[in-house]
Amino acid sequence: MDKNIINQTINDLQQRLDSLQSDLQNLKNQVNEAPPADRKVFVLVDAGHGGNHPDTGAYMTPPHIGKKYIFTDNSGKAILEIREGEVNRIIANKFCEMLASAGFGYKKIYHEYLDNSLDDRVRAANATFDQLTPQGKKVILLSFHSNAIGMNQSGKGEAPNFWSVWTTKGSTTSDKIADAWYLKTKEIVGSKIRIEQQASDGDFDYEANFKIIYQTKMPAALVENLFFTNLANARLLLDNEYQTQSAQAAFETVKWCEDNL
Repeated sequence: MDKNIINQTINDLQQRLDSLQSDLQNLKNQVNEAPPADRKVFVLVDAGHGGNHPDTGAYMTPPHIGKKYIFTDNSGKAILEIREGEVNRIIANKFCEMLASAGFGYKKIYHEYLDNSLDDRVRAANATFDQLTPQGKKVILLSFHSNAIGMNQSGKGEAPNFWSVWTTKGSTTSDKIADAWYLKTKEIVGSKIRIEQQASDGDFDYEANFKIIYQTKMPAALVENLFFTNLANARLLLDNEYQTQSAQAAFETVKWCEDNL
C-alpha cells in the first residue's frame, strides 16, 4: 500500500478517535450537570488552553499560541518545562473534586486535553445558564489560567511574578466573586506568592473584556495564577501542594458565594 495512503489512514483514524474521546468527555461532564437541590450555586469551570494528549503526551495547545516554557541554564541546557494548559487542568480538576465532595453542582466547559475553542466554551456556559437560572440556581463561572511575558517559549525566564484576578470592565456582581477569590488566595497562599491588585476603583480585580468572562451571561472571574515564564513561579505552579492550595482558594470562594451572593 502507498505510504501516503497509510499516513492519511492513520490521520483519519486519529481524528475519529479524538472525536470519540471528546464525545465521551462531554457525556462525563453531563453527569455533574444536575445540581443538588440544597445548593444555590452552580459552578461553570474553565481551564485555559489545551492539555496533554493521554496517549502520546503531546501538548495540544497549537504551537503558534505557545502557552508553555522551557527554562534553560547558561549553557542552554533545559532544566524545567511547564505547560500552562496542563497546570490549569490539574488545578481545575482538583477544584472540581472539592466541589463534588461538598455537593456542589458543576460543569467543566473545557476538554480534558483538547484545546476546544472559546466559542464552544461560551456556548456551553450560556446554555447551562439558560437551563439552570429558571430553576433558581445562581450560576457562576471561574476560569483558571496563568500569565506569561512575551511569546518566547524557552530561555532563562522573565521577571514578572505575581497572581491577579480579572473581571470585565465596570461594576458588576463578578467584582464580588473576584474580591472573594483574592481574599481567599491571600489567606491560603499569601505567604508564598506576590498578589497584585488594581484598587483604583475600590476593589481587588483587574479589568479586561476577555471573551470567556465578557461574552458569557453569568457572573464570572478569571485568575492569572502567577507567571509560568518566571522560574520561581513555574516551580510553584508545578508543586502539588501549591496546586491543591490554589484549588482550595477557588473552592472557598464558591462557599463564600453560596452564603453571600
